[in-house]
Amino acid sequence: MNLRRLQSRSRLSSARDRNLALALRTIMEIVSALNLPKPVLETASVVYRKALENNKVKGRSIKSMAAAAVYLACHLCKHARTLDELSRISMMDKKEIGRSYRSLIKDLTITVTPIPPHSYVKHIAKPLQLPASAELIAYRIVEVARTLKITNGKNPTGIAAAALYMASIISGCRKTQREVAEAANVTEVTVRNRYANLARDIQVDIYV
Repeated sequence: MNLRRLQSRSRLSSARDRNLALALRTIMEIVSALNLPKPVLETASVVYRKALENNKVKGRSIKSMAAAAVYLACHLCKHARTLDELSRISMMDKKEIGRSYRSLIKDLTITVTPIPPHSYVKHIAKPLQLPASAELIAYRIVEVARTLKITNGKNPTGIAAAALYMASIISGCRKTQREVAEAANVTEVTVRNRYANLARDIQVDIYV
């Protein structure tokens, strides 16, 4: 009986070690592909280890849980990344990563505060090759929107995208709604609707 128990524990430990090794390798690959800093890597690794130790990864794919751990770490470390990006890099279904992300929060009782819209501005502006002056205008638009509580309950990525679209017009470096939507990984409808809200509700002049 004791020998069988030892063999069972050995197999369990071996399976967990293989699971952890694959997950940590996947986490490292995703973090590297997204050019995220070391704290995100360390946080995602700790999150996955904790989930594995508490038997909270059972029934879900290692890759989706690893991607979810990175997404959660991005929120905890305040680095703006979207589910679309995690899906593209990990080659996992966005909905599956989302489900794994929600299960991590619930099972590990982690409190996550939303990343504010201004954190997404620089991230979205980079592929658009907008000048620093346009980014500054977008930051100010987002800050005014936050003060007026226009951002409450809205997708922060959509708000940031709309602010950058508005900023591109103001700065004379106009980008199309499609270009901004693609850079932000949101729909053109989202950019259009959030822009309409900002243009309607912000009744102030924005200076550079």
